[in-house]
Amino acid sequence: MTLKEFVFYDTNHFVGMQQHMLFGKSVFLVLITKNFLLGLELNKSLSVENTPTLFSQTIPEKNTPRGSFSNPYSYLKEKYVRLVEKKYLFDQSIQAVSSRNFRIDRIDIENVHFEPVKISGFNYPHQGKIHIRYQKRGKAGKGIRTIHKESFVILGEQNAAEIIKNIVKQPTEEMA
Repeated sequence: MTLKEFVFYDTNHFVGMQQHMLFGKSVFLVLITKNFLLGLELNKSLSVENTPTLFSQTIPEKNTPRGSFSNPYSYLKEKYVRLVEKKYLFDQSIQAVSSRNFRIDRIDIENVHFEPVKISGFNYPHQGKIHIRYQKRGKAGKGIRTIHKESFVILGEQNAAEIIKNIVKQPTEEMA
């Protein structure tokens, strides 16, 4: 399945920003599938784009115009979407596009925590932070697992409580 073939619902994805190093920021589209959380880095800075993307056509109920700070899809850059839209989501081709792209097995998730704080000095609309704690498997045959954590600032108008509920709920057959 590719990003173009992925069927978007309000319950199977979210847009979040990760801060790395001192001033670095990346914006991710995180897909919630039956077996995985897939993180696609679709902007390497925190900026808003005005051009239509794949999401304009696939999610028409999101009627907030592109370029609006409250529209989470405005933070996704068209050029990065085009790099991954035809790549197969469940193999290493996504990782080859950006080393920050990730895949977390849902069975390895230990805890999902929401921190509903407003970040001082952060002038973009956001809902707080989601922290995902999971075990990462070592190389094949090693059997060693280490604890990892991914944290996302939930950008724009998204429901963080619903996002957490969808991450931790039992996968269903309808999920991709």
